[in-house]
Amino acid sequence: MPTLIKRECLNVYTSMNWSKDSLLSKAKVFMEKAFQEDKDSPYFGIFSALGLELLARAAVANVHPVLLAEPDITQKNALYALELNGATSSPKSIMTKHVINLCGILVPEFNTDLQKLALAMTEVRNEELHTGGAAFLEYNQDYWISGFYKACQVLAESMGESLISLFGKDRAAEAKTLVSEGDALVKKTVMDRISARKKTFEEDLQSDRGKIEGLIE
Repeated sequence: MPTLIKRECLNVYTSMNWSKDSLLSKAKVFMEKAFQEDKDSPYFGIFSALGLELLARAAVANVHPVLLAEPDITQKNALYALELNGATSSPKSIMTKHVINLCGILVPEFNTDLQKLALAMTEVRNEELHTGGAAFLEYNQDYWISGFYKACQVLAESMGESLISLFGKDRAAEAKTLVSEGDALVKKTVMDRISARKKTFEEDLQSDRGKIEGLIE
């Protein structure tokens, strides 16, 4: 059974705040909570997913908090982000999938693979929280841990942060090792695909040459 996050840890967030610093601080709280759980526990996945979403929102807010405002005809959500008069007292921010898409635009290193990983974690988190299913028991951390750390690294560095400032020295070292292993696996997969395509091309070319020579004879 997971331990609860103490209210005093979150009292700075009693009202919605879209600043980069507040979102980043809260992301660190959830990351820390995740690491207090067994990595095979669904709670590790839930808190990791929540931390990643907040980290993504912080990366967008780092460009400008107004980018998090849900569009509306009165612009009250945007006014809230701009801290101007006329802002709504109940501001609404954009959906997580739009935050992830924005990260892909604003942070070039947050590539398609990382966006897919972040979306997958969001969907599993939603299933975990809003249904009776045990989504993170089925979506074992072996499937996502390397990509999760890579996403965290890319988003953190876009704000001038690092895995060390996000996770702490020891956990950052573990994360970097898994990121390196994941990068190596991706590189090997790409090279294997290139090699397979080259072999197929050469075989097709040889076959075509044989057909042409046969026609000439």
